[in-house]
Amino acid sequence: MPDLPTGVSPDVIIGGPATTTGGQSSGLLIVKVRVFHFRCLKAVEVPLGPTTILIGENNVGKTSFLDALHGAIGSGQRHFSEEDVWLDTGERRAPRTRSIIVDVLIRPVDACGVVIEKFPPGSPWLVLWGNGIQQDDSDRDFVAIRTQFAWAEGKGEYLTERKFLREWPDTIAEAPRAAAAERVPAVSVNHTTPIGLYLLDAKRDGADDIRSRSSIWHKLVSEPGLNDAHIREIEAHLTSINELFVRESRVLTHLRGHLASVGDVVNCDRDAVTIDPVARRLRDLIKGMDVILCTAGASAFPLARQGMGTRSLASVLVFRAYMSWKLSERNTGAIHPFLAIEEPETHLHPHAQRSLFGQIEQIPGQRIISTHSPYICSYADICTFLHFGKVGSETLIDTFDDPCDPLTPEEMRKIRREVLNTRGDLLFSRYIVLFEGETEEQALSAFAHLHWGHHPHERGISFVGVRGSGAYTPFLRLAIRFGIPWCIFSDGSVTDIEQVNKCLVRAGVSEHPNNERVFVVPSGMDFEAYVAQPEHLDLIRDMLAEFAQEEQGFDERTRLAVRADLGKKSQIDITGKLRSIKTSYGARIAEALARHADETLRIPPLVRQMLAYITTRPADPIAPGAANVS
Repeated sequence: MPDLPTGVSPDVIIGGPATTTGGQSSGLLIVKVRVFHFRCLKAVEVPLGPTTILIGENNVGKTSFLDALHGAIGSGQRHFSEEDVWLDTGERRAPRTRSIIVDVLIRPVDACGVVIEKFPPGSPWLVLWGNGIQQDDSDRDFVAIRTQFAWAEGKGEYLTERKFLREWPDTIAEAPRAAAAERVPAVSVNHTTPIGLYLLDAKRDGADDIRSRSSIWHKLVSEPGLNDAHIREIEAHLTSINELFVRESRVLTHLRGHLASVGDVVNCDRDAVTIDPVARRLRDLIKGMDVILCTAGASAFPLARQGMGTRSLASVLVFRAYMSWKLSERNTGAIHPFLAIEEPETHLHPHAQRSLFGQIEQIPGQRIISTHSPYICSYADICTFLHFGKVGSETLIDTFDDPCDPLTPEEMRKIRREVLNTRGDLLFSRYIVLFEGETEEQALSAFAHLHWGHHPHERGISFVGVRGSGAYTPFLRLAIRFGIPWCIFSDGSVTDIEQVNKCLVRAGVSEHPNNERVFVVPSGMDFEAYVAQPEHLDLIRDMLAEFAQEEQGFDERTRLAVRADLGKKSQIDITGKLRSIKTSYGARIAEALARHADETLRIPPLVRQMLAYITTRPADPIAPGAANVS
């Protein structure tokens, strides 16, 4: 974690104060989690806020982090296994001396969710954790719970142990050596249940939840809140319904008569054999509950026959109902609702994804959302994002906030308006290529396809036109702060270079020509002039003639006449023609140059140089807002 300005807490909360629905606070917030040697997570420190959004491409550690946290303090804790222990490059088996460690740091908060110095007198957390609550060097209260999965030599197996820590080291490098609290009992299930993490994974299904006895649905409906008198009245009605059903059904009456013969074989009264079409007991009736939905003007169907998007959404909404009910029914006990949800956008269309984020924000307590949806990201506060990425086999986690370089409200607004609202997919890129013009938007992507033999999207690379040489800044800030590698391909005019350098300075990086990430078209040319070089002119004239034929629908004879006329045009004229309709010619330029007999001339040299750079230099150093140090 970078050094912070004087007066800034090292436990600064991403996304602001921690409040639950309606301003209700649980009295605490889980502010940091450190994970060591779990799957792809060698050593990471993850700051958490009231809402934390995990972003990044696939297979970079987001699910591993959620599983590690769930294994440490999860509701219905999963068990770590030997296969979860991190493996170094070339290792086939982890050494017995290596253990999984998950440390959780908890701070007290006031009624508005702002971190405070002490747990107040009478706090249920004081009763729950007692001497497990420690004080740091500034005499501030904290609770640190360590879960360690380590090899026990005496028992010949891995064992899981939980304990309170006496200290929370300032750096992650010192963390594994943190001392346990003295004269304090080991952490028990009772200590972690009130902060237990509920994990709704990407495979959630509301219809399956209704049938599962271990689900949140079952926990919520198993105690319907009826008094004994109401239960007796309902069960009496159920008995009457069963009697009426059997009495009026010739089939059931006939069947009951034959089943009565059971008494002739086993010790059973003939009159004791009954058939219950409907459950007689309320507790049995609840097992057959279902959710019925219908769209406007359509027939009603049970949840199990609805689409997967509806079933996934139902699982999220049931959790919201469960936590809201649990909070409303509690007396003075300790409870901190804590939810992690993977890919809430699963099976939902874009407008539903946008709406869903508002539903999730209404869930009480602390929330972690892992998402690949640019639509959800466009609605969320970018300061709540944690970007997961990989350099080699190692996962790095970056935050957007940099306390040493805060952005103004106007700078934040530009990032939201110019990047997130229209190009939120950049958050999930492996590499970002920025440029100004419209021609480049299609041409560079086509050249990259030719160079690599497959589409850049298959490599996770985004080609982005910023619509003006002075508009790079918000894109650069997002890429740099989230540790996403980037480069710029710029026209070569003096004005363009000046604008690019201003953007680089604002983003806090070196100017051209001292920045190897900036590729500038030589000799002051723009992109159109650069590709319309003498060795390419005939190919471009062919392309222009073919395009004219397609657009105007004339015959082959006319095309040849148009091509002959283009053959008389100078290099300057052809360049002007390319500039006149940029959006139409971009990809066609790359297709035309790809026909060149000389393979070395099929891609312009500067473009080839940039693509080679991307291939060989894909990784960024850790960004200023980085959340982990390995």
